[in-house]
Amino acid sequence: MNIDAEVREAMARIRDADPEGNASAGGAWETRGAPPWQAAVIRLARPLLLWMLGVVVMGWGVVIVGAVEAIRPGVGIRMASAMAALLRAYPDGLYYLIGAIFLGQAASSVTASIKGKR
Repeated sequence: MNIDAEVREAMARIRDADPEGNASAGGAWETRGAPPWQAAVIRLARPLLLWMLGVVVMGWGVVIVGAVEAIRPGVGIRMASAMAALLRAYPDGLYYLIGAIFLGQAASSVTASIKGKR
């Protein structure tokens, strides 16, 4: 099979009508044949992982910096300053990309729920 045929085949797999995206195409996120309770947990896990990456990771960062500051005054302030400098160093496009991922997940969930109710 040549590269053009492989690209066309891959693009055909990507262009499906599934609002959940290609995560439901198989693999770890496969829900066909699973018990209903397990399929529900898997469907909830996908968006939950995105939110956990965004909210919980930042929340733990705040807790860790606060604990370090309580134990060794001044060190936590320097850690927070270094983190702020790191976040300012990221290009704006990265924040737009992450925001687009969150909005895309939210939009696909809303679309799926609307289609499911009709």
